Amino acid sequence: YSSTTDGKTYTYLSDGLIWDEYKFDPNIKSSLPLLGPVRTKKGTIAARQPHIPKRTAPWWRAQCKFRGLSQQGRIEVLQERIRATDNGMIKELATAEQELNAEFRKQNAATRDEEWNHMETDEEKAEADPGRFLQEKFPSITAIVVKTNSRIESDGTLPSIDHWIVIGRDRLSVNKKVLKINHESIRARQRAQEASEERSRKKH
Repeated sequence: YSSTTDGKTYTYLSDGLIWDEYKFDPNIKSSLPLLGPVRTKKGTIAARQPHIPKRTAPWWRAQCKFRGLSQQGRIEVLQERIRATDNGMIKELATAEQELNAEFRKQNAATRDEEWNHMETDEEKAEADPGRFLQEKFPSITAIVVKTNSRIESDGTLPSIDHWIVIGRDRLSVNKKVLKINHESIRARQRAQEASEERSRKKH
């Protein structure tokens, strides 16, 4: 999509139209200055007042442009113009943005499918898209464990050569599988410790 006005062009970047480097803000009320301080139920001025982000004049002009409003005037004038007449993005731009979003999602899905089809191992697919991997590979299983060769670092610990990814259809299924793995791991360490102690006693 391309439309040039005032020497500037609307462009599209993955999830919305851009004009003069700025995107449309549907929640613009949170950027408008308060008409008065927020008060408590008793009528006193509240200790905590909303944070109003500071916006530049070009940003306010872009918001007016998206709304089909005049871009003339100081920041205060632009703000009051939007406060009084904000009806959202004009229909022509809203329609164009919806169509571009749909086309982007379609192309993005095609790209992901192509990358998916080029993956050779279950481990690659499990890391790239756990939900899709579980649905395609094990449609009737609630949770599985996949061993990978990725390296993980956390809080100064040494990277581990192997780690496990737990994939499930919901949080409960994953938590149950994780608990089972933890219990089995603890029991395995206990057995190893007992075997080591037994060998040590036999030596003496």
